[in-house]
Amino acid sequence: MKPLPASGLPESPQPQIPWLLWLDDAHDAAFNMAADQALLDRAATLPAPLLRIYRWDRPTLSFGRSQLWPVDIPDPPLRVRRPTGGGIVRHGDDLTYTVVLPAGHPLAQMEIHESYRLMHAAIGEQFGAAVHLQEERRRGGDLRRMRCFESPVRHDILGADGVKRAGAAQLRTKTGVLVQGSVRLDADAGDWIGHRDAIVRAFASFAPAGYAEWTPPSDFLEAARALANRQFASEAWNRRGEAPVAETAVDSASPGTRNSAQPAWIRVTSSAESRRHVAD
Repeated sequence: MKPLPASGLPESPQPQIPWLLWLDDAHDAAFNMAADQALLDRAATLPAPLLRIYRWDRPTLSFGRSQLWPVDIPDPPLRVRRPTGGGIVRHGDDLTYTVVLPAGHPLAQMEIHESYRLMHAAIGEQFGAAVHLQEERRRGGDLRRMRCFESPVRHDILGADGVKRAGAAQLRTKTGVLVQGSVRLDADAGDWIGHRDAIVRAFASFAPAGYAEWTPPSDFLEAARALANRQFASEAWNRRGEAPVAETAVDSASPGTRNSAQPAWIRVTSSAESRRHVAD
């Protein structure tokens, strides 16, 4: 067997294609989550994996898709439910990134925790000996109320003091994989630009052909804004985890017709099936 390259991925006989790199701006919470969901929905049509790095336009609390609405955290008042799992994260003093992988990519096909380890190992290398990966499995606690950076899990990035510096969550669907990650700015002296460049270098280890800058087309931005208004800015999604079904949903009682009387919402549950696809 040939040794694995530094990325931990098997070598591919197929021609290498540059990853797409979207260095995004600051947006409101609903758009940030909608853009990520829209990228996942289009993962099968992307020519290559995509790395997005973005900011928040104001302090925000995000929480996992199967969690309860946070009631014991007063600030920041703005909060949004993510499409991925994981715990409660405060945004404002962090760098957030997104990776979208087509379903056929090696990282998308390997066991979910192994892919998590490889990606965090690549990030950890950029911050040197000051950080290490959490190796122990930790059990206990109410996952519905878990605070991400107060509850390190296996393969999270910790500082020398044992404090969590970076975490991420995945959502796996038939179209591909969505990874949403957060790195605390104190992982590298509070330098946002330094963090951004470190994340770009980290994922370059999985992209032998480098990056190609990606600018979202107008139709993508329009679809993301519509999804933000329809789902990620809604009380139904954020407070109760109810996601709107596609507007073209077909009425099972009358094939070929749309059931306009049926509420266009489905409840996100923490079933065994959903847990198989959502990990932190």
